[in-house]
Amino acid sequence: MKKIINHLIQLQELCFAYSEQEVLQAKDHLEQLQQSIHSLEDALPEDLSAIFKKVSNHYKLAIVPMIKGVCRGCGMRLPISMAQEVEQAEKIFQCPNCARIIYPYEGDKVKFKLHKDKPDIIKLGVMRFSSVRLMKPSLDANTKEEAIGELAKLMVTQGFIEESKEFVEQALNREAMASTAVGSDLAFPHVRGVEGGGLTFAIGLKKNGIKFGATDGTLSRIIFFIIIPAAASSFYLTLLSGLIQSFRNPEVRKSMINSATDKEMWLKLIKFTKDKIK
Repeated sequence: MKKIINHLIQLQELCFAYSEQEVLQAKDHLEQLQQSIHSLEDALPEDLSAIFKKVSNHYKLAIVPMIKGVCRGCGMRLPISMAQEVEQAEKIFQCPNCARIIYPYEGDKVKFKLHKDKPDIIKLGVMRFSSVRLMKPSLDANTKEEAIGELAKLMVTQGFIEESKEFVEQALNREAMASTAVGSDLAFPHVRGVEGGGLTFAIGLKKNGIKFGATDGTLSRIIFFIIIPAAASSFYLTLLSGLIQSFRNPEVRKSMINSATDKEMWLKLIKFTKDKIK
């Protein structure tokens, strides 16, 4: 049964990657992802494939972990007897409240927790998801791997996460599915499904650009590294869309790239996104 659960999780990751690529408008990757999705769907038992498709029509996340007896999709505490059966993982269960497929989460693998920035003002718009302390006006990195590692380390040193190694590995695994680079300077490497904390991102600038795998061959100069809790997976697509719309204007991108300090980056980020991210 664990093999089937892992199969469903992989299928869900591909479906989510497909949704991301639609937002990123990276059409070259969509056909390849669609083929991979169909291949995984066809390999499932017919009844389970039908359940997955039906639940996916209602939620971005069709399969979610059960942690300490709670469905991480809707937050419902499951009946004790059902939670015990889910832990045994001898068959597939659906949450009686939201109908998502649920599986037992191996708690010993939760190694990282997000830390909220200490608020000194009421946070609005993009301020809810980042901080001046997560702006880096000049990355030392020259590769995609180095850039992700540098931004993850920034989150550690600024107290937003406790470790970075696993986040970097997960982000690179996600990049292997399909690049998160968008033509015209932007890249959005990320880690999804983290337990705890809130959706958080750091931004690094590289004036000379870094190869992130954009389909048009352009380099990425504004790199957003995003950590996405499981509960915020659907909202992340809204945030992603807002960031892309905010930086669609080449003059806006040029202005951000020319920022000299973290404070300048932060003030520009707030200004450029105020109409797109509420």
